[in-house]
Amino acid sequence: MATYSEDGKWMWDGTDWIPAPPKQNPEVPGNTISQKMGGLASKVTEKVTQLSQNQPSEPARLQVIELVTNLSEKVDLYKRRRKLFIFDVISIILIYAINGIFVLNTSTYDGDSIRIYYVIVLVITLSLYITLRYKRKRKLDLVGKERVRIWELTSAVKSIDPLIGKFDTHQSLAEYVELKSKINSNLIGGMILGSAAAVIGTAVIYSQMKKK
Repeated sequence: MATYSEDGKWMWDGTDWIPAPPKQNPEVPGNTISQKMGGLASKVTEKVTQLSQNQPSEPARLQVIELVTNLSEKVDLYKRRRKLFIFDVISIILIYAINGIFVLNTSTYDGDSIRIYYVIVLVITLSLYITLRYKRKRKLDLVGKERVRIWELTSAVKSIDPLIGKFDTHQSLAEYVELKSKINSNLIGGMILGSAAAVIGTAVIYSQMKKK
C-alpha cells in the first residue's frame, strides 16, 4: 500500500518521495441513475408545458360552455315553437274543414243567407282558434319569447365547431354533439316539408290554370 505525506502531495516509492498522482473519484452508480432520472423528468416537464401551452386558455373553455348553454336554450325554444306551429297547421285545416262542411250543408239557401252564415261561422271558428292559440302559447311559455329560425341554429353550430375543436377534451362536448344532431335532423325535416309544400303548391296552381 502506498504511503502518502500528510498533505497528500507526495508519495513514498520505497526509495524517495515522488509527487503523488492525481486522485480519481470513482463513479457512483446511484449518482449516475439520479442524473439520468433528473434529465428524463426535465424532458417530461418540458413536454407537458408545451402541450399545456398549445391548449386554449381557461377563458376560452368558459366561452365554449356559455355558447353551448345558449345553443341548448335556443334549441329548446325552437322545439316549443315547432309544437305551436303544428297546432296552427291543424287549427287552420279544421277551420277550412268546418267552413267547407257548412257551405255544403247550406247550398240550398240563397246567396245572401249563405254569405251571412259563412261569415258568422268563420268569425266563431277564428275567435276560438285565437283563444286556444293564446292558451297554448302560454302553456309552452312562448309569450314574449323571440322567434328562433333553423338557420340561426346552424349558424351557431358553425361558430362553435372551430372553437370546441381546439380542445382535446371538454365537459360540454357530449351535450354539444347531441344538440348538433337534433339541429341537423330538424334541418333535414324542414327541407323535406318545404319540398313537399312546394310540390303541392305547384300542383294546385297548375290544376287551377288548367281549369281556366
